[in-house]
Formats: sequence, structure tokens, C-alpha cells
Amino acid sequence: MTSRTTHRVQIRVNGKDLTLDAGPSGGSPTVADLMRHLGLTERQAVAVAVNGQVVPRSRWGHWPLPDGARVQIVRPMAGGAESPAREEPVHPHDPARPGVSSHSQSYDPGHDPLVIAGRAFRSRLFVGTGKYRDTATMVAALERSGTEMVTVAIRAMNLDAPDGGDILAHVDTRRYHLLPNTAGATTADQAVAIAHLAREALGTPWIKLEVIGDPRTLLPDLQATLEATRRLVRDGFVVLPYCTSDLITCLRLEDAGAAAVMPLAAPIGTGQGMLDWAGIRRVIERVSVPVVVDAGLGVPSDAAMAMELGASAVLVNTAIARAQNPPLMAEAFKWGVLAGRQAFLAGRMPPQNEASPSSPTEGVPFAPLAARRAGSGGGGA
Repeated sequence: MTSRTTHRVQIRVNGKDLTLDAGPSGGSPTVADLMRHLGLTERQAVAVAVNGQVVPRSRWGHWPLPDGARVQIVRPMAGGAESPAREEPVHPHDPARPGVSSHSQSYDPGHDPLVIAGRAFRSRLFVGTGKYRDTATMVAALERSGTEMVTVAIRAMNLDAPDGGDILAHVDTRRYHLLPNTAGATTADQAVAIAHLAREALGTPWIKLEVIGDPRTLLPDLQATLEATRRLVRDGFVVLPYCTSDLITCLRLEDAGAAAVMPLAAPIGTGQGMLDWAGIRRVIERVSVPVVVDAGLGVPSDAAMAMELGASAVLVNTAIARAQNPPLMAEAFKWGVLAGRQAFLAGRMPPQNEASPSSPTEGVPFAPLAARRAGSGGGGA
């Protein structure tokens, strides 16, 4: 009687070597076999790439894993057919402003929604999920912020703790719209690949596109960002690219099909505030898609300034997560965004070069004496 030798394959999963037995028919094991081996199911928010190619969930059971295959398994983690609908810009010279009327005594965000790619949001504060000291603090901060848009990163799963780091266990996706990002990408190819993994894991075409050009300043590679935007738009993504306040770049991103542009206020994580408010104002005045001020905001007054200029929204992460009391700071940013938006809609007074008294100039007691003193020059004996 001839003994049958079990065929096994050696593969590398997330940088670790793994041995898998052959499939039921004796051939190469499949992605589905690997998932079962790791205790993962198709219902979990994970995505798989084999030798650099994203494997659709519907094909896990038919996708072979040959000997030597390199597999990436990723999941969302705390970090950050029709043309997309565009929010009509509202500029200081435009008398028609949503949300308020000349007789209104209050502001209702429900009457002034932010619309991106046909989806309406009441809150104009987007919040990142990275850098919090613990999950409970993050959850409390999201709650107090009133946000509806939450960014998440896409990272390789820890095979030694496959249940660890699952942000979806803590973030209610019925309440928050997840915006996965391509944080960490340094080339257009890498960013596009991460975006496809994110769509496979989360089932959303929305992506915050980040292509970092310099590891020290974390400033974006604008040429690679533009290339990746074009490719992802062709692939059906709703692209929100992280960029600078360079007007020409923002106009080109809009032409490439970006659903919004996200110019940085200051380098990521610095908390330096609105370093180039004039540049961001030019972008707001010229592009037709929503402008979401991203990165570098430090305090709620920074967010208020961005909104006063006419920004559609702001994205905040580090300023909240690294505060001494993150939930309280999150609520403060909520009110800062609302105050800035209301100020923009109300229309600020025109700046003046000369002082203008706010009290009546007529009927001032002892006016002649005051006038003599004002013109005396203050000379003494």
C-alpha cells in the first residue's frame, strides 16, 4: 500500500513565514484556506493582496496560494458612474448664504449641509483616530466632537493578535462615515494600492489620498498626488487629496476629478495653526469643490479662522488627541468650527485703516475742553 504525502506550501504573510497544507483537492491552498487557518472570516473588515495584487473577497475561495507567495493582510486601524456632486462655493461678496436669513435668530447646521460627492454632512469637523492614549479616550472625543467623518489608517494585521487594533470594534459605522487614508505612501503606485486595499476591506470608494514627499516635514509630493488622483478617479474612487495651499495644484486636482481638496494649514502634527491663511483663502475663492483645511491646526481658534475664511470643513487629529483633556478639546473644536462658519455666513465688517468711534460724536459732555486737550500736544512748562 502506497502512503500519501501531504503537500504543503511555504508562504510569507505580513512578513512572517507560514506553512499551509494543501487544499481539499490536493492542490495549492487558497486565500480562503489561509483565512480559515488564521481564524478570520469574510465578514471581517480585512483585505488581502497576493504578490501585490488585491484579491476581491468574492474570489478568496478560488485564488491559489503557490509556494513562495507573498501575502499582505490589512485592516483599518486608528490613524485617520456620475460625476461627484460639488458644493457651490459661497464667497464674501455673495449675498445668498445658506443656513441663515436676515431675520433669523439662530443657525441650523441642518439647513447648511456640507455636500461632498452627493453625501450631506451636518458637521463640518472631521476627526482623526490616531495618537490617543487609549481607545476609551478616542471614543469619548469622537462623541464630544459631534463629527460625522472619521479617518482611519490601513495597516498590516498583527498575526500574533488578529483581534487587536480593530478600530471597527469601537467606532459605530452607522453613526460615523469612515474615511480611510493612504498615510505612509511615498509613491503614486503605493497610494493607489493602499486605496484598493481600503476599498476591499471597508467596502467604501472614499479615500483620503496622501503621498508624502519628504519624511521630515511630511509635506505632500504634489506631482505624485496629482497622478494618483487621476488614476483613482478613473477607478471609481471618491478622492480627497491632502495637498498644500498652492492654487495651481488645487485647480489641477479639481480638474483631475477630486471630490474635495485638503490643503494643509501647517505641517502634520505641529499645531502651528494657519501659517498660510492668504494662500488658503485664494484656494477657497477659486476652486469649486469643497476645501477642507487639513493638518497643523493647534487650537479651536485656528479652526474658527479657517472657517471664517470660507473653508468648507477642517480635519483635526493631533490637536485633540494630544490635548490634556481630549474629549473637552474635541468639544471646543466643535464650537470653534460652528463659530467660524456662522461668522463667515454673517459676513464680517469691512476692515478700516482709520479708527471709527462706536459711540455718537455729538452731545459729548465737556466736548470743548476735551477738544482743547486733544489738540494741545501735551507740552509742559
